[in-house]
Amino acid sequence: MFTIVWDNPAFDQMNALIHWYPQLRSEFSTALRELQRLWNERGNNWGEARGVDHRLGFEGPLSVLIQIDEEDQVVNVQEVQLRRNALPS
Repeated sequence: MFTIVWDNPAFDQMNALIHWYPQLRSEFSTALRELQRLWNERGNNWGEARGVDHRLGFEGPLSVLIQIDEEDQVVNVQEVQLRRNALPS
């Protein structure tokens, strides 16, 4: 089981998304719960590899970059962005 740690910039990015897109709060909440579950279970192989210890993946309206510390079993959330196709046309 992995411990999940949010870098301050990633936390601020998520907070800003919630503030800027209140109509997506439910989707954000669902995506964050699912990410928590997935990272806890298999943080080391979630998403796509980006270098030696980084992974990029998508859940709901979010694009997330994480760094994995397999030895200490830590998922470090480094960046959160709104997916381009997340907003209705």
